[in-house]
Amino acid sequence: LEVSLDFSIYPSGVYFIKFKGENIKGTAKVIKQ
Repeated sequence: LEVSLDFSIYPSGVYFIKFKGENIKGTAKVIKQ
């Protein structure tokens, strides 16, 4: 599972994302804009 995050708030890394009531471990790729 990949998500794009705001670079000013989140560093790149691994996050636990809540999806459909379940916690999913995913790699977040930061996109600098």
